[in-house]
Amino acid sequence: MRFTYSQQHIEFLRKTYRKMGKADTTAAFNAEFGLSLTLSQISAALKNHKITCGRKKGELLKGQLRVHTQAQFEWIKKEYRQKSLAELTAAYNEKFNATKTQKQIRSTLRNHRINSGRTGQFVKNQQPWNTGTKGVMKPNSGNFKKGQRAHNWRPLGSERINAEGYTEVKVAEADPHTGAPTRFKLKHQLVYEKHFGLIPKGHNVRFKDGDRTNWDPSNLELFSRAEHAMLNKMQYTTAPQEIKPTLKLIAKLHHAGNQRLKVA
Repeated sequence: MRFTYSQQHIEFLRKTYRKMGKADTTAAFNAEFGLSLTLSQISAALKNHKITCGRKKGELLKGQLRVHTQAQFEWIKKEYRQKSLAELTAAYNEKFNATKTQKQIRSTLRNHRINSGRTGQFVKNQQPWNTGTKGVMKPNSGNFKKGQRAHNWRPLGSERINAEGYTEVKVAEADPHTGAPTRFKLKHQLVYEKHFGLIPKGHNVRFKDGDRTNWDPSNLELFSRAEHAMLNKMQYTTAPQEIKPTLKLIAKLHHAGNQRLKVA
């Protein structure tokens, strides 16, 4: 049944909505008149009677703490004067048994305009950390000595797994990007080239079964980059084995059609 608002109801809404949000206004309205109207009904009433709160967006919650208690907030303001963001986040989580991220702590600092007060510059009469070390510490004394290898050095043939989950092998081939005498290459590409020859420009090698650790030559197949992109779009890797031949045929036909259109 549709509820009819009296003038007393309307005046109450007009007065209350200036101080509260819609949810609190609904609760106050029901408590005042012994009713059980929903938030949707009150929202409709406000709209139909052109009742506005007169506030700017976000003004009602401005300055209020929604993520931290007041004690936690005060702790953040104090500790940020001595700690970096990473140190502050770790210390906060340890002290309050929390799991906040650096992004969340940074948001609190920015939203409440909390500054560390640090500028990174020397202040008057402040001594640099290496005061009194003249003649003791020589430039680059802690750097690599001649003939010394970096801790992450690896011999030729070493393998590693990259961010995409592919295995890479260190080979004696100049890196075209850095000029280094060695570089890492994808293992499945090396296996393919060993058995089938060089990979043509503009082509990729894929695993037939989707297993990036199955480097058996029979499990490797060559596709153009366009075909490769089409297979990824059709989720070829996770598709049932019985429909994979069809998906490959579709990718090749699609690529062939595009090539004919370019020629035409």
